[in-house]
Amino acid sequence: MMKTFFKKSTKTDNDDMIVQGIWMSSFLLLIVQGTGAFKYTFAMGVLSGIVIVVNLFWLVKLSKKKMTKEQDNA
Repeated sequence: MMKTFFKKSTKTDNDDMIVQGIWMSSFLLLIVQGTGAFKYTFAMGVLSGIVIVVNLFWLVKLSKKKMTKEQDNA
């Protein structure tokens, strides 16, 4: 995993980094919720909402890019 951070980034590496970021942020959110570090449920709700929206945005962006690549290849 660390090798991808130090490689010279190309477009595909950048997409992989975004996917890794989505996974890492989701797991961190689960860990924080599981440990109960946030006693304030409202703050936790806002934080998880922000993470989910950002992750969905990137997933939609990546899937659109993948679809256009497949159409170009067809």
